Amino acid sequence: MYVYCRLDLFAVISLLMYTTRPFRCPPPPPPPPPPPPPPSKKKKKKKKKKKKKKKKKKKKKKKKKKKKKKKKKKKKEKKKWGGKKKKKRKKKKKKKKKKKG
Repeated sequence: MYVYCRLDLFAVISLLMYTTRPFRCPPPPPPPPPPPPPPSKKKKKKKKKKKKKKKKKKKKKKKKKKKKKKKKKKKKEKKKWGGKKKKKRKKKKKKKKKKKG
């Protein structure tokens, strides 16, 4: 019985040796590859609006009005008879007042 038991143990050990791999630490899983960097977006440069230059208006030169020369009236010959004629006075026009309401 003693021998039988020893053989049995030997058989069990040999079976284990064949069926199982020698115990080793499992290889550490490879580190995950770093995620690829996101495609760099180039910042769009804001176009600066060009300020429109205000055109300076050229001042128009005022034309000087030429003064008309007054023609000298020829003196009428005085009539030998009849006195001086009175000048007629111009009547001033009255301004009409606008009615309110």
